[in-house]
Amino acid sequence: RVEYGIYRHFRGKLYQVFGTATHSETGEKLVVYEPIDGCRGIWARPMTLFLDTIKSDHGDYVPRFTKEPLNEYERSWPNDNLSKFTDKEFDFLDDDDDDDYVDF
Repeated sequence: RVEYGIYRHFRGKLYQVFGTATHSETGEKLVVYEPIDGCRGIWARPMTLFLDTIKSDHGDYVPRFTKEPLNEYERSWPNDNLSKFTDKEFDFLDDDDDDDYVDF
């Protein structure tokens, strides 16, 4: 099982995991995530590959991804998403006629 949170790839980069999905045609379980380093896009990887152990550059076998400890803010997700936000964080959503949007 893969839970929501921050995961570190064996080469060091961090990824935000949103959860899992099921492939509509094959039923294969997928992990849905995005890079934290500024790269754009949401990715899906088969759960078996996400949880796999691989041979590192040093020759030892390590998990492909390792879950990082959650900080206080992250512990509130996904069960209590919006209650931790303040009005200031949503000030771009106003009542004027301009189109407001969030780029995911």
